[in-house]
Amino acid sequence: MYDNSLGYLARSRALAGYVDKKMDLYRIIGELIAERNRIARIIESLEEMAATGGSKSRRSVIGRRGRKSMDEAARKEVSERMKRYWAQRRDQMQD
Repeated sequence: MYDNSLGYLARSRALAGYVDKKMDLYRIIGELIAERNRIARIIESLEEMAATGGSKSRRSVIGRRGRKSMDEAARKEVSERMKRYWAQRRDQMQD
């Protein structure tokens, strides 16, 4: 009976290794399929750009994004405000 339990343990460990390898294969296959789909979308996009001339990017069609730039007066105002803020913080830390 003792030998049987060791045999079962060895078989279950071997089976667990097999299952782990099999699950790794499924994970790898899934990653490869996702990569294939990503590459297919890139190819479609490049083909579309080639067909339309590709001169305009999607960004230029949508418009400018991101932060607005500040003019000189706005930068100066922010600078003065932050100087006052940090001076006040230094004073609070010393008290």
